[in-house]
Amino acid sequence: MPCLSSSFDPAVGPIINIGVRGPDQSSARPGEQLQTFPALIDTGASMTCISNAVIQAIGLLPIGMREMVSATHQSPV
Repeated sequence: MPCLSSSFDPAVGPIINIGVRGPDQSSARPGEQLQTFPALIDTGASMTCISNAVIQAIGLLPIGMREMVSATHQSPV
């Protein structure tokens, strides 16, 4: 089973930077930089979600909304 080890700020949570390539960048050449975005590692999540800013930055088209529920609130995203 994979394992990650690092330190993090407990007030923020385990945040990593991930590289994302949009549909129009699928044929990017090796060595080209990906766009990076901060991402929360949530091992208890039942689904994933990306922000509208990420959707626009990589050129995706949203197809609907889901209700995201956290320990403190609910929000349609």
